[in-house]
Amino acid sequence: MPADATSATSMDHFMISVCEAFTPIANLMSQTLPDVDMNNFDTAFYFLTVLVYGLAMTYLIYVMSFFFNRALYAILVVYIVSQLMIFLAIVLQLLSMTVEEKDSLEIKRVIVDVVNAISYILPPYFLTGALTVSFINQLNGGSRWTWNVLGARYATIFSAVAGLIILLILLETRFFARLFKLFKFRLMENLIIPQEQLDEDVARVQNEICMQTAPKEEQAMTVKMMSKVYSSIFKGKKQAVRGVTFAVDKGTCFGLAGINGAGKSSLFKMLTGYEQPTGGGALVLDKNIFKFGAKTAKHMSYCPQDNVLFDGLTPMTHLHFYGRIRGIPKRQRNKIIDHLILRLGLTPHKNKQARALSGGNKRKLNLAIALMTYPDVIFLDEVSTGMDPKARRAAWTCIEDALKQGCSSVLTSHSMEECEALCNNLVVMVNGQFQCIGGVQYLKDKFGNNYNVKLRLSPNTDPQEICRKILAQYSGMTIIEQRACYLEVQIPSFSLKLSDLFALIHQIKEEFHIVAFSVAQTTLDHVFVNMVKQQN
Repeated sequence: MPADATSATSMDHFMISVCEAFTPIANLMSQTLPDVDMNNFDTAFYFLTVLVYGLAMTYLIYVMSFFFNRALYAILVVYIVSQLMIFLAIVLQLLSMTVEEKDSLEIKRVIVDVVNAISYILPPYFLTGALTVSFINQLNGGSRWTWNVLGARYATIFSAVAGLIILLILLETRFFARLFKLFKFRLMENLIIPQEQLDEDVARVQNEICMQTAPKEEQAMTVKMMSKVYSSIFKGKKQAVRGVTFAVDKGTCFGLAGINGAGKSSLFKMLTGYEQPTGGGALVLDKNIFKFGAKTAKHMSYCPQDNVLFDGLTPMTHLHFYGRIRGIPKRQRNKIIDHLILRLGLTPHKNKQARALSGGNKRKLNLAIALMTYPDVIFLDEVSTGMDPKARRAAWTCIEDALKQGCSSVLTSHSMEECEALCNNLVVMVNGQFQCIGGVQYLKDKFGNNYNVKLRLSPNTDPQEICRKILAQYSGMTIIEQRACYLEVQIPSFSLKLSDLFALIHQIKEEFHIVAFSVAQTTLDHVFVNMVKQQN
């Protein structure tokens, strides 16, 4: 077992032994059993019985604690189960004594014997049974140290304690979790979650990667048909991620864009090993993340969306702490920390406690921790949230420096400006699957060959009349947004002359009393907004 679990169980054993030591002394001092000669009271037997009971209960509670995430629930359930076990022990003991005293049917005798044999592994039943039969045997003048009296009980409870210790060691070392991964990961790779109709570029990339027998030399990370399905008794099954496939080349940044609920967080949790996928798999430098977790972890770092900092530690202490965990030599660690502190603008705050830092400075510190070792793959989840424009530019510069050193990055962001600044490839995620994939300029050319016309209307103007007027001349027009006194439409730019478009708008302005208007080429923001409208 790990050192913390061993020390905790040792302390529990010590406390039980101390409490037990006073109980037989109190019994000897108080002559409360008139029918029993206290001079013959077997203190060693009593102490041994209660000690074994304490050991069994301690290990049983430790094993039960693994089934709970909250201490309050664990305490309540363990207390209730303990009381039920004590009640069951008393009932079974009385039933056993009743059957022994009466001339019962043979089948009833067999049932009671089987129940007794099974119940011996319950610590409360062992305690009450051992004390009861020993007390009765002492009154009858018989020996308690026979197989039928105490031998079977002690053999069973010692076997139960040994089994609980082995089970506790297996749980502490995550043996069952690793065994489950070993049997599951092959099944996951072959499981396919149904997908909606894919964009031609998404389908092409998916086919290329799925046909690979091994990742290419320039690929730092490959993800094949990764899927995640959440099951709930009340809500049924939810397909959070549907057959996502992509590759991240060395020294490049791969961007994931999408609104809340698109599946970005679920995908990130799987890529970082926090959750197991329902189907598919991922490789980092030709190592399966879910089969070789420890070997792949040293090649990755993670800047989570939530700040995972110790409130009482300073930024310098944080960086030294994580640097030592990563095994960076002291001299090299000092240079890296000084460089990151300076580049991210944390110098005035490097000796402040984390609880005193602003939200933007906490994000800087999280980024610095992720960049400490310049690993092969860096996961950045909403890295610039809460930063001011100057700090955001500094963070982008640090990420670009890491990419120049050969690191790869997987970035999630709601900021299209950030995606344009950092990403070599970008995808928009909708309903758990990719709607598009490619370089930023490629996506703008493919989905953004339009002009966006924004019109500020007077209160009595009918937007539908304006739409019909524009549609009569440009049949490819689509309405982007329509509100009171506001209209935004999109017109394809193919074979369109700006002079003709402005002439039409000026004509509409005079006819419908338009207050103001603007014409602009479609941006990446417009591409993103148009795609995420399909989100359920």
